[in-house]
Amino acid sequence: MKICPKCKHKNKSRREKCTRCGAGLTGKEILKTCKACNHENSYAATKCAKCSESLVEKVDPTKKRKKKKHKNPGIPSEVRNIIFAIVFLGLVGGLIAFVVKLTDKVTDEETKQQQAVTDSLKRIEIAEIPTVDSTNVFITSNVDAEIFVDGESTGFFTNRKGLQLLPGKYVVSVKRDRYTIFPTSQELYLEKGKEVKMDFRLDRMKETVWTNILKVTSNSKRAKIFLNQNDTGYHTDHSFRNLEPGTYKVSLEKEGFETTEPKEIEISGNNKEYLINFDLTRLIRNEIIVKTEPVAGKIFVNGNHKGTGTYEDTYENVNSIELTFGYVPGYITPDPKTVFFFYNNKKEEVLVKYKKQIDLKVEIGNSGDIVSTGNIKLESGFFDTVKEKFVPEPNGNSVKTKKSDKHSFKYLELGYRTEGYGYATLKVTFNLPEDYDFRRKPTLKLWGYATNSNFPFTFVNNSKMAIVVNENYLKWKYSPYYNIDESKILDYEDHDLTRFLKTGENEILIRATEETTCYYAFQKLEIADGEESLD
Repeated sequence: MKICPKCKHKNKSRREKCTRCGAGLTGKEILKTCKACNHENSYAATKCAKCSESLVEKVDPTKKRKKKKHKNPGIPSEVRNIIFAIVFLGLVGGLIAFVVKLTDKVTDEETKQQQAVTDSLKRIEIAEIPTVDSTNVFITSNVDAEIFVDGESTGFFTNRKGLQLLPGKYVVSVKRDRYTIFPTSQELYLEKGKEVKMDFRLDRMKETVWTNILKVTSNSKRAKIFLNQNDTGYHTDHSFRNLEPGTYKVSLEKEGFETTEPKEIEISGNNKEYLINFDLTRLIRNEIIVKTEPVAGKIFVNGNHKGTGTYEDTYENVNSIELTFGYVPGYITPDPKTVFFFYNNKKEEVLVKYKKQIDLKVEIGNSGDIVSTGNIKLESGFFDTVKEKFVPEPNGNSVKTKKSDKHSFKYLELGYRTEGYGYATLKVTFNLPEDYDFRRKPTLKLWGYATNSNFPFTFVNNSKMAIVVNENYLKWKYSPYYNIDESKILDYEDHDLTRFLKTGENEILIRATEETTCYYAFQKLEIADGEESLD
C-alpha cells in the first residue's frame, strides 16, 4: 500500500498516482503491514514498531521451485538427470544453511534489543516493553557516554538509537570517567508521539603532573623507608618524586638500631622539595649472667629481685646496672657491684661468692656443761711453765664449775694448782675457712670477770690475766673490766684478732699469770666478724 505524501490517502501498491488528489506516488511510500498485529510500518522497517515482530519475509526451504526444462540432445537424459539432481541438492542445502544462519542472527539481534529496551524501561519505571505511547529519545555527544535518567542508569549510550520513554518529565544526564560534561543535566518534557533529540558536550579533564620531591636521609645509610606504615622498598638516602599533596608519615627501620618514631610532613602545592632527616641510635644489646657461689643468694638488679642463685637477661641501650645480693644465714652478704656495658653484643658473666661468716660460740650452760656453736672446742687444764705448753686436765683442781647467786648463772673458776707447777688455763681451738676475708675484722668477745676471792695466804687482790693467740700474746697481765662480785651489770670485752688469726686451725689460751692472786670467772666466748669491714 502506498500513502500519498500530499493528502495522506492510502492507495494500492500498484497505483502510480493518488486516486484522491492525483499526486504522483513513489516506491518509498509503500508500507509494510505486520502480520502479527496488522500495524502499518514504513517500507524500510525490518521490525514492527508496535510489537517488534520481524517484517522480513522468511523463505520456506521446503517450497519447490519450478524448473524450466532444457533440451540438450547431446547429453543422454540419464546423465543430465543425475547432474540436475546433484546441482539441485547442492543449491537446496546451501539455501537451507543460509536461511538458518540468517534467522538465528535476526533472532539474536531482536532478543538483545528487546532485552536492552526492557531493562531500560524497568530502571526508569515505565512499561516493560515499548507501547504505542512510548517515545524515542535520541541523545548525542561528541564522545560516547552512558545515559542516566532521573539519576538511574538506562544501560544505553549516546549516539545510539533504542532509548524509549513514556510521556512525562525527566532529568537526563550522561557520565564518563575523566571527562567534564556540559550541560551537567537537561530537563526533558516528553509528549506522546514526538521524538526528542538532546546533545551533550564532553571535554577530557587535564591531568595534573605533580613534581613534588621528598628526600629522606639518615646518619646511618641503608635504612628501610616506610611511608604511611607501608614498606616502600627503598633505603636511605632516597628521594621520592611526583608526590601528590597530602600528609605523609615517614619512619625508618634498620637492624641493630632503634626503630624510629614516625615523622609527619605536610606536602602542599606543586613543584616543591621537602627534606626529612633521621638520627638513628645504635641498639646496644648485651647479655649478662650472674651466679652466686657456694650458696644460692637472692640477686637484685637496680633494687628489683630478678632471681636466686642464677640470673640471665639481655639489656638493650643500657649503660650500666647495679647488682645487690640478699642475706644468707651463716654467710657474709657480698658487697654491691656495678656492671658497665661498654661494647655491643657482649656477654658479661658475673660470679659472686658468698663467704662463710665466722660465728663461733662456747659457753657454760645452766647445768654446768660446755655448750658450743660452730667448729669450736673448749678444754680446761694448766699451762706448764717449764715446758711452756698447755696440758689438758679435765678433772684437775685448778678449774672448777661454780654458780653465781647474784647473777644466776654458772661459770668456770680459774684458781691455782694445789699440786705441781703451772697456771690454770682454758684452751679454745677453732678453724677459719681457706677463703676467709680478714677485712671482716675477726673479733674475740669475752665474758670473763675478776672476783674478790683471793688465793689462800695472799693479801693483795690482783687479777692479772693473759690471752695468748697462736703463741702470740694478745693481752699480758691485764685486769678484766668487770667484777662478778661488784658489777651489777656484766657484759663482754672485745679484742681485735685480725693480726693474730690465720686460715686453718687457730688456738687461744686464757690463763693466769705469776701475779694473779684472785680467782677468775669465765662465762662465755664468741669469735665473730666485726661490725664494720676494712676497705
